[in-house]
Amino acid sequence: MSGVAIGKNGLRLLLPAIATAGETECHPDPYVHWAAPMPHDDCYTLVLGADAGIKSAQDVAASLAQALSEHDSIGIDTQTLSGADITTIQTLLAARAKAAQQGKSLEMLAPIGAPLIAVLTAAGFLSPGQDHAGFWSGTNEHQAGH
Repeated sequence: MSGVAIGKNGLRLLLPAIATAGETECHPDPYVHWAAPMPHDDCYTLVLGADAGIKSAQDVAASLAQALSEHDSIGIDTQTLSGADITTIQTLLAARAKAAQQGKSLEMLAPIGAPLIAVLTAAGFLSPGQDHAGFWSGTNEHQAGH
C-alpha cells in the first residue's frame, strides 16, 4: 500500500517494503500508518487503511493501543479503508472506552470511509438515539468543546 503521511519533517511517501530510495519510509503494517497533526492541531491522526475487519483486528487494536499510550488525543482517519466489519466497530468502541478511562480522547475524523459507513448503517449504529451515534458522526463530546 502506498500513500502519503505528514510527519514532523514534512511529507513522507509511504511505499511497499521493496522501496529503498531517497526520502521514503517502508511501513511494515499495511493496515495503519501514522500521520502527525497539523501544527495548529493537538489531535494525532491514525490512518486505518486496507481491510480493517476481523483478519486484521489484532493489528488495528495494537495500533490503537500504541496511539493511546503515546498521545492524549487521537483522530481516526478511515477514508482509505477497503473493508470493515462488526469487528472494526467493536475494536474502535473498545479503544474509545479505553481512552475515556485514561482521560484521553479518541474521535472519528470525517468523512468516514464507505466500507465502515456501510457496516455502521447495516448494524443500526447510525440510527437516532444510539448511544454511540455522536462518535460515528464526528459530534462527540471532545469536538463539541472546540
